[in-house]
Amino acid sequence: MDAYRFSPSERTATTMVEFLEACESEPLVAAEHLQGGYFEPWLRDAGRRDLAEAAAQIRVSDVPSAEGLQQFVQAAVEAQPRSRPRSASSRTATKPAATKARSRKAPDR
Repeated sequence: MDAYRFSPSERTATTMVEFLEACESEPLVAAEHLQGGYFEPWLRDAGRRDLAEAAAQIRVSDVPSAEGLQQFVQAAVEAQPRSRPRSASSRTATKPAATKARSRKAPDR
């Protein structure tokens, strides 16, 4: 997949994280691209049809461009997969055997 180019700036994005960071650091350019419909093909190519649809809905609404960009970024952040913290039992279960052996106290003789 090609990088998204936030032209006329030099900013590019190859991942959703980079894309959202660029939207926040280049808000005027990003708002113009959102309103121009330029986000939608890249988002579909990135496998994010949900965000392409969100961008399209914002684009055709009567929301001012800056507010529309804020709505888009918020929707995208909320839609990002969240990493789940491992439970204590899963951390113990995946602990290497050598580490477990070292953590046991040797019996007193």
